[in-house]
Amino acid sequence: MFDKGSYRTEKPKTDNGIRKIPMNESVRNALKAEIHNRENVQSVTLDGYTDFVFLNKKGLPMYGTAYSVDFSNMIKKYNKHHKEKLPKISPHNLRHTFCTNMANKNMPPKALQYIMGHKDITTTLDIMHMVQRNLLKLLWNH
Repeated sequence: MFDKGSYRTEKPKTDNGIRKIPMNESVRNALKAEIHNRENVQSVTLDGYTDFVFLNKKGLPMYGTAYSVDFSNMIKKYNKHHKEKLPKISPHNLRHTFCTNMANKNMPPKALQYIMGHKDITTTLDIMHMVQRNLLKLLWNH
């Protein structure tokens, strides 16, 4: 987080927020390409962390609020130049989309709970139930 002219880290809402997220080879390659192709990288060590992946235009680490603003601006810029518009979405919407897609692919609830960092399995199960309910609506309407 960037606050009062300096960076600081914040603990996640729960201990479940600290986890290792699996990634496939295409994600790993995309992140490596991002790191390899960027310019103007500033060397920053923050609470022992270095080598941040996502940087701002000044080469400094991105933080939540700035990332959300930049994401919104990217969508606005895209919509300005394309006939088919993107909906108004946020990085948090992408998190929900990922969770929904994994539930649709029948990922075991405990695995999805871990990846999403949900403290309580009922949060994950609620999302999975919503996915199943939406799927049933789709089937009944066709």
